[in-house]
Amino acid sequence: MEPNLIEALKLSAAGMLIVFSSLIIIALVISVMRSLDEKYTKAQERKNAPAPVKQQTLDNLTLVLISAATATVLQNKQYRMRSIRKIVSRDATVAGWAMEGRSVLHGSHVMNVKTEK
Repeated sequence: MEPNLIEALKLSAAGMLIVFSSLIIIALVISVMRSLDEKYTKAQERKNAPAPVKQQTLDNLTLVLISAATATVLQNKQYRMRSIRKIVSRDATVAGWAMEGRSVLHGSHVMNVKTEK
């Protein structure tokens, strides 16, 4: 009777090993699928999320004055301002040579106005 008992225990151990290993494999597959689903959901949320609205850095009076100056220079011509931004913020400490370099660079982008003869 003892050889049959040993065979039964071996068979039971093999069966339990197969069952638990298959359960571990199923659990791993489910966790991988869950992580892939979370990544896909986050990607869809980022894709469908509205673009962040930029904060206005200039006050409205400054924007109106810049628009009026541009309209004066470009009389009777179509134009569109894409962006207006400050070169240096009020609280920043900038070296004098850096500001001079920026002013030279920005001054080199002057638009030539064609005049009618």
